Amino acid sequence: YSHMSISDQKKKVLENYMKAAEIEKFKAYSQFQTAQVCYEYADYDNALKYTERAIKLEANPGSINNYLLLKGYIFTSTKKYKEAEDIFKEVFRKAASNQLLQTKVGLGHLALIRQDYASAQPYFQEMLAVDKSDPMANLGLAWLNSNQNKHQEALPYYENILKNKPSHILALLGKGNALMGLKRTKEAEALFKQVLKIEPENEYAMAELGIVS
Repeated sequence: YSHMSISDQKKKVLENYMKAAEIEKFKAYSQFQTAQVCYEYADYDNALKYTERAIKLEANPGSINNYLLLKGYIFTSTKKYKEAEDIFKEVFRKAASNQLLQTKVGLGHLALIRQDYASAQPYFQEMLAVDKSDPMANLGLAWLNSNQNKHQEALPYYENILKNKPSHILALLGKGNALMGLKRTKEAEALFKQVLKIEPENEYAMAELGIVS
């Protein structure tokens, strides 16, 4: 089955990064790289474990801020919003200029969760003015539009992510959801099936396919 091969490939990627992190267990950046891959694959427990390791090992304050930003996103993804906000505010106070935009994107996601769209939007737009491909800013503006039933406006932001990260689960699900909102059910169904090739147990995709089939 093709969906098993992609799912197995994902597990293999995670295993390889975790092995590398154990081999280089005193190198902060190896821990951080593994944490990033775990986060992208929604393995939040391991993402947090390797991020914590990276923070303990790292001496460079700028690098620590990058690791803290990832920790903030992990907390956001696991609905620990207060902890996430504390981290983003901490980084915001001491960040170098190149990290301020990333911190604002994190604060934008928290504003989005509170449905404070007016506060969230400029944070995302400021980042995209500098880097049009930033996945978290694109995701933020996509969700901001989708949450207000502006599905057509959301699509380009999902597509910006998928150009560079075609297996980005949240972008695939979000785009599928937007297409459902636009009554483009066949296209939506194809995206939900694509998600299940990567994550066969993805409950959201399975539920949506139950709706569209």
